[in-house]
Amino acid sequence: MLGVINIEVLVITTAIRIINLEAIVFEEEILVIGAEIITIGKIILAVNKYSTIGREYIQLRTKIRKRNLILHSSFFVPIKTTKEKIELILNANGLNFVRMGHEGEEYKFLIDTGATISIIFDKFVDKSKINTSNCVTIKGITGLVKALGTANIALQIADVCIQHEFTVMNQVDADIHGIIGSDFLQKYLTVIDYEKFALFLNINAETVMLPIETNHNHFTILPPRCEYTKYFNVSTNDDLVVLANEICEGVFVARTLVRPIDGKIPVKILNTREETINLNNFTPSIDNLSNYTVCRFKENDEISVNRVDKVLELIKTEHLTKDEKFSLQRVCSKYADLFQLEDDPLTVTNVYQESIQLKPSTTPVYIKPYRLPQSQKEEIHSQIQTMLDNDIIEDTKSPWSSPLLLVPKKSEQEGKKKWRVVIDYRQLNKQIEDDKFPLPNICEILDSLSGAMYFTHLDLFQGYYQVELEEKSRKYTAFTTDRGQYQMKRLPMGLKISPSSFSRVMTIAMSGLTYDKCFVYLDDLIVFGNNLINHNKNLTKVLQRLREVNLKLNPYKCEFLKKELFYLGHIITPDGILPDPAKVKAVKEYPLPKDADGARRFVALANYYRRYIKNFADIASPLNYL
Repeated sequence: MLGVINIEVLVITTAIRIINLEAIVFEEEILVIGAEIITIGKIILAVNKYSTIGREYIQLRTKIRKRNLILHSSFFVPIKTTKEKIELILNANGLNFVRMGHEGEEYKFLIDTGATISIIFDKFVDKSKINTSNCVTIKGITGLVKALGTANIALQIADVCIQHEFTVMNQVDADIHGIIGSDFLQKYLTVIDYEKFALFLNINAETVMLPIETNHNHFTILPPRCEYTKYFNVSTNDDLVVLANEICEGVFVARTLVRPIDGKIPVKILNTREETINLNNFTPSIDNLSNYTVCRFKENDEISVNRVDKVLELIKTEHLTKDEKFSLQRVCSKYADLFQLEDDPLTVTNVYQESIQLKPSTTPVYIKPYRLPQSQKEEIHSQIQTMLDNDIIEDTKSPWSSPLLLVPKKSEQEGKKKWRVVIDYRQLNKQIEDDKFPLPNICEILDSLSGAMYFTHLDLFQGYYQVELEEKSRKYTAFTTDRGQYQMKRLPMGLKISPSSFSRVMTIAMSGLTYDKCFVYLDDLIVFGNNLINHNKNLTKVLQRLREVNLKLNPYKCEFLKKELFYLGHIITPDGILPDPAKVKAVKEYPLPKDADGARRFVALANYYRRYIKNFADIASPLNYL
């Protein structure tokens, strides 16, 4: 025996945690002694050449060279040993790796703290995205290898998106997509926690945990209070049932349906205890799915799948990057039921019912129907039938009646002009008590949005019609057509109390989320975030609340992950709030007022943008005196 040398080791090898090893050098072999395993052979594992081991490491390296042995990182293992040398290849079996998403697929990376760069293999990179101007030469155990270039790769960790520049190498015979090196670990201030067996990354001032996994079927380390996905080899391609089981006290296997991929199945293991659990020689109990009676709900499944597909088709994503689009589609798929599709019945919210309060000594208001063009009657009949089908109106016999109108909508879709049925409630409004509930302050909303990076505009589908009108108030809303008399079952458009009532509904519905995660102005919701992660968390909470209060969205009008958004007559950007150029043009081209009323209207128009005009009050004061 030549000597005993203490070596500080910072990497993880052979699926065990090793901090300080003793490398015992013999005449013919080197033994590396770890916590629970001994590796014997003419090779030393897990030496990090960048660790501080000083003279003792140099002495050991000299002795190894004298014996024509090879010193290498933990991810290279011997496959052939001769008296002259040891030949090595990259082998992922039994080593430690992490999983991250990329464009909807799962990528597996080895962790190598001894590698100065991170590597991804060319098979998994779009060739057009490889920067061939930066072809470094890498020194490996078999000599010098020239890289193909570099590529900026987007990765997904849970709901977190990150970018990193990888060196692109030719594919090797290994069941991995690449290697995570020290450049990646340093960039995200990564902490390798051997107790929890996980990487902790600092991303945008938030700590993200990435579990470390191993391919060892017989050895599993479970961090405390953690759910862990473990892959096991199986010898069948049939669909399987993983049976629920309590492996030991407080450690459970989830009952799941799995389909083997490349001879492996995922198994969910939950450790509810406060300490790390080592599972030795654990194999899950499985059964073939063919042994079970499978109840297939084809119709419901088809509706569910088709609904998600339809919603994702309607959502505008042309302006998004692949990562932004992928993260948005994940969220919208989960909440596809919130988007009102063409054949969906329009439901009502469960948080509020509106009532109409009349002034004292009021008599019924009955106004004869207006005479409408024959060309509009087909459209009126169609919309009345749709409102009946959606339970928005009902037949009635009421002493109250207001006339009906057909007005064009502002927006046009696919070149076809759209119309809206409205009721002229001007005479009824004179008999209704005011509803005092303030609308949100537009200036406060705009000021609070400054500094955000992403904006999403959610538009409620026919927002007023999602608020139920109490039964005793419905008779006041009656109107007459050439086919009968109807009354509203939902909050009508045109009532003077409707804006205040709807503002009250939205204030109740979004209580606890406004000013922190979103802003609400009538049926328009703005979700914001200072980065993609923060925005998607806020969006998820807003959509979850909309589901709870049963409010539906218009997928045609919703705008997601915008960096510039038109809202309330302004353009919202990460750099600040800008006025709408169209309205600025209207102010500039306003005709010269010819009387006091004209001057008053001009001042009222210009007043909307007074925040952008220095000394506006002084400038406008001569006009106010007129």
